[in-house]
Amino acid sequence: MPRNHNKRDRRRLQRPAAADGVGAMGPTIYRLAADRDYVKIPEAVAKRSQDLQWTDSYGSTGLHLLCQARHVTPDLLLAVQACLDAYPAIVKWANAATWTSLHFAVYQDSCADRDESLRVELIRMLLQACPDALGSRATSSYKSKTAFHMACEVDASFEILKLMLEIDPSLATATYLPPKRTRST
Repeated sequence: MPRNHNKRDRRRLQRPAAADGVGAMGPTIYRLAADRDYVKIPEAVAKRSQDLQWTDSYGSTGLHLLCQARHVTPDLLLAVQACLDAYPAIVKWANAATWTSLHFAVYQDSCADRDESLRVELIRMLLQACPDALGSRATSSYKSKTAFHMACEVDASFEILKLMLEIDPSLATATYLPPKRTRST
């Protein structure tokens, strides 16, 4: 059973999958991503691409889970490419913590082993599929960060920073923005 899921998700994990592919942990694509069964994802996307839009209780999609992988493999890249071919705009979908798949891929660069060529390729694929995701800001308690800000914080490789600046050179001078606050009356 994958880690980092709340009690409701754990209960759903323990139920058997239904015949239509939705069940234990949601649609097949999400379940395969959570189980790190990357080889089967392209076939699942071809059969049921609408499953890419399914989110867990945290708002994370299967692509979010794929981009959280600590070690990028060629099979993972093929799985991500299948998802991006079916629905490229999913890259800029934010989860409940306002992180996009691109934020996760960049952040994991600091945690993973330093085989950077595959991580750079993953980020390149995400950026090519949806360049608009680069402007998405993740908000925290007092800062609002783009994936570029996060890449700078985690000392991402020069290649990753270069990829981002080629798409949007203004990122080099973009500042952190405080999150928008709403007044409760």
